[in-house]
Amino acid sequence: MLKKILLIIFTITILSCEAQNTETVIITTTSPLALILKEIAGTQIKVDYIVPASASPHTYSSKPSDVNKISKATAFFYIGKDVDSWASKYNSKNPIAMLMMIEPQFLVDRTTNNYLEINDSLKKDAKINWNIIDGHFWTDPILIQALVPKLVDTLSKIDPKNAQTYSENGKAFINKLTTLDRQISVMVKNIKNKPIYLHHPSFLYLINRYGLTFGGSIQRNPGQELTPKQLSELIATIKADSVKAIFNEPQLSSEEVNAIASATGISVYVLDPLGADAKNYYDFIMNNVKKIIEALD
Repeated sequence: MLKKILLIIFTITILSCEAQNTETVIITTTSPLALILKEIAGTQIKVDYIVPASASPHTYSSKPSDVNKISKATAFFYIGKDVDSWASKYNSKNPIAMLMMIEPQFLVDRTTNNYLEINDSLKKDAKINWNIIDGHFWTDPILIQALVPKLVDTLSKIDPKNAQTYSENGKAFINKLTTLDRQISVMVKNIKNKPIYLHHPSFLYLINRYGLTFGGSIQRNPGQELTPKQLSELIATIKADSVKAIFNEPQLSSEEVNAIASATGISVYVLDPLGADAKNYYDFIMNNVKKIIEALD
């Protein structure tokens, strides 16, 4: 009798281990990517991210535990290019660069701070110069809406047995994004002509989508601070534009932002491109939009 009980326990343990080993797990580099994928994955796939909300994905140094997570994951979603370029170096069963899934008409050129100019060659599937593309695409709800069918297809290939669930979740997410877009369009009507000054140009997609005005940023390129001359020019521009606020980020030092605020008399507000406290994508975007309005309206 004891042998039978032990055999049953052993069998249950083995089956449990096999179930755990076959669990579908997706790892992303950042929280916003995880928030987007969770909307589609629902409870069918475990989704987790690597970069803490207090760290910048541009400068993040991965730990051995991160490398282990990536290697064991069913799929590894990262942004691509300048934002988390380090991610492409790691061994993954299924690495997926989400930036490269986006249609050209949605991309922002970081040399102009505006949408990428679409000429005839791009319409014919010519290669995009990814070196000039801003990688912070996740702040544009309409871009994400256009990306949803591709993400549904990707998750369905990763986990075919739950394809119907991903399709239904994708449709629900698209509806949520439509609502979000309509709400934001109404909310920002009174601030469209008020320049937005950022520490780091991580919200250009949101700014371009809703016709807001980008004034400038302390960091022209990731990790590259202004020279003393450029800083002096920025302070002069802020004074001339009668700017009310400048926006810092939790992942960046506040030293230069505070210096500019002190020199100009403007207020400092915080925008979070990684959504440290957001429960879902809607909250992530809405929290930042409300903060912009609070600062400028």
